[in-house]
Amino acid sequence: MGILAAFSTSALAATYQQNGLLDHAVKVYKTSIENLKDFLPSHHEVILNQTAILAATYRALGRLQVAEAVLSEPLRLFPQVISNSARQQIRRQMIHVYSEMGHTTEMASLIAEEDEETNVQIAQLQSSRNPTNERRIKSFKAKKLHALEDLGICAFHERDYRKAEQALLQYLSLAEEMYGNKGSTTHGMLVLGELYNQIKRHEEAKRYLDLAIRIREKDPDEDYKQIYHLRIARLSVCSTLKERKEARFNTVKLLEECRARFGDTHDITLTALLKLIDRLNEQGQRNDAINLGRLHVELCGKTVGTQRPRTGFAKFRVALLLWDFACWDEAIEMQEEVVSIYVKAHGSNHPKTAQMREQLEWMKRGASLRRRIETLVPGAIVLGTARMILAFRAWLTRLVYYFA
Repeated sequence: MGILAAFSTSALAATYQQNGLLDHAVKVYKTSIENLKDFLPSHHEVILNQTAILAATYRALGRLQVAEAVLSEPLRLFPQVISNSARQQIRRQMIHVYSEMGHTTEMASLIAEEDEETNVQIAQLQSSRNPTNERRIKSFKAKKLHALEDLGICAFHERDYRKAEQALLQYLSLAEEMYGNKGSTTHGMLVLGELYNQIKRHEEAKRYLDLAIRIREKDPDEDYKQIYHLRIARLSVCSTLKERKEARFNTVKLLEECRARFGDTHDITLTALLKLIDRLNEQGQRNDAINLGRLHVELCGKTVGTQRPRTGFAKFRVALLLWDFACWDEAIEMQEEVVSIYVKAHGSNHPKTAQMREQLEWMKRGASLRRRIETLVPGAIVLGTARMILAFRAWLTRLVYYFA
């Protein structure tokens, strides 16, 4: 098959892709790559570029395992002839895929490989002492910066806090070296602040988040959306009862501000709503938290679709609230819906799917224990006693916050 025919095949694949026929596109892309593998590297660039686009499309659809397979195919078929730029493009896509899959080990390995190459290229450019190389050096450092940020965020979400802290501190050091205290460094500060809050290092969390907010407010290219994310994160950092009590009222005010500025279904408004749900639950107002949790599920469904992982995660949070409120059967039913959503979005073997399935199994074991107890004690008494204990705990929590 000749070059022209191979490129025609690539065009056909692009047409399939544009029309949403991704499975057909994958088959055609693979055929094109097979037919082009004996030609010069320059002839692979178009196919490789389209492969990267296809993988990004699969990522957007949540089909991460397919995206990984698509990206692995060119490396398997002609590993020796792929140009450095094409290999780097594929590797960057693979880093994004592993980040979303939660595979921190594979991601860290690729980032280390990329970092090693970047350091060699920077050293070569610096040794030549050519003034025109400065722009290229900055470009390589920017690539290194993005890699560190990706690793930090992925490690944080996978609860590898030590690795996350190390990567994010390196990110901030390099960002400050390149840009100074500019708005472009604040996203790393946001994630680092959330990390420190998660591991109860509240003073460090406050310091980074307050600094990020000050930088954003002074930056002439001020990004209001980023400021709102920072303010929401800052409201989460509370080390005393009094701070938590104040945070609830401030979160309500911020939520109203977000609704007025961005609308009910905007990402920032949904994040602020989530923080308010956390505050209500923390302060013993579980019934209100459940009602707002259901509203959050509904708004996520309108924003991204009812079968997307974000909506599934919103349902998961409501399922936990229902379980804590002794609405056990309803919690299990909702968690089954969550598992179904994650299987469709990520596949059965995805770590996030496994986590949701594990939570469902834990709930079912709890329900099984309850049924065994009910063989000795009438179910209505078991349920009534459990809800009475939970209601007393909630009342006691509200009382503590009232006098804080």
